[in-house]
Amino acid sequence: GQDYYVLLRFLTNVNWCANLNALSMALKDTETSNKDIEIEKTVTFYPNPASDYITINCGGSIVITDLKGIVCVERQVAADETVDVSKLAPGFYLINIISDGKLNVAKMIKK
Repeated sequence: GQDYYVLLRFLTNVNWCANLNALSMALKDTETSNKDIEIEKTVTFYPNPASDYITINCGGSIVITDLKGIVCVERQVAADETVDVSKLAPGFYLINIISDGKLNVAKMIKK
């Protein structure tokens, strides 16, 4: 029932551009003990930037949207299945993957 806030700061060689491809986080109250900490597998995809397809390392539901929130691709995928992105216009997209009841959001660049 508590809110947790995390401040993330990413610096590159030009000190202003961040490249955050994926962020997934699970918080668990362990009552000051670390014996029950859960380590989760990170949902990843490749290649990024993509031109014709991406491969996702887990199964679940995938929704790819543009930055305006318009759904471009929506389907179920199996682990290590390729997803055709060849018809997407070049630009930035958000990939929402629901796997094992958890939502993971990643940024994708389409060449």
